[in-house]
Amino acid sequence: DRDTFNLRAQWDWRLGSRISGTLSAERSEGVIEFEDTAGVQQIVTKTANRNFSVDGWLAGGWHLLAGFSDSERENSAAFAASPSNTQTNAEIGVSYVARSGSTATFTSRSSRGSNTGQAVDLVTFLDSGFTVRENELKATWLASAASTLNARLTLIERRHEHVPQRDFSRYAGELGYAWKPTGKLGLNAAARRNVAPWTADTGASFRIDDTLSIAPSWEVASHTTLRM
Repeated sequence: DRDTFNLRAQWDWRLGSRISGTLSAERSEGVIEFEDTAGVQQIVTKTANRNFSVDGWLAGGWHLLAGFSDSERENSAAFAASPSNTQTNAEIGVSYVARSGSTATFTSRSSRGSNTGQAVDLVTFLDSGFTVRENELKATWLASAASTLNARLTLIERRHEHVPQRDFSRYAGELGYAWKPTGKLGLNAAARRNVAPWTADTGASFRIDDTLSIAPSWEVASHTTLRM
């Protein structure tokens, strides 16, 4: 057993009427799941993320987006399946915001990372570094005053300089629906697919996590909400 924590600080800024952005930093600590470590030992993971993003309004509903971030992951013990690493990321995108409030965004991201303390091992196919390219299309549609549909599709391409056997290209995505038929009742439903690098053995280079969630809510009183 171990407690976990998450600390986040964020500053939203604006320059004139056309340029805005966000500067944020986050630190967290948690334990890698028991089924992932096979119960051999408890491994604590510390992560730190720093992010800077800019939103520039071009004309009409069009916006130009850009961002830069870096992250650090530190495991308390060696864990080959998902090792300690550092990573830098840059992204650029374009977004359209309709008068109704519906939005559509395309973003291209490029990342470069290194696995801390891990040397190239051509026997177990472990590399010391990697690059990632993501192209993402995301949309929010306000179908009515009571319902909103969210969708995301991301193509993830991960490459390794010395161990191409670990390269992969896969799609991740999400489809969500929010429904609020009255001022007191609400329902959120979502289906998600996440893809992450995973090198637990020589036969696996990534893992896929599929999640289906349904969360109803009821505002019992002005200061009380029941969720399930």
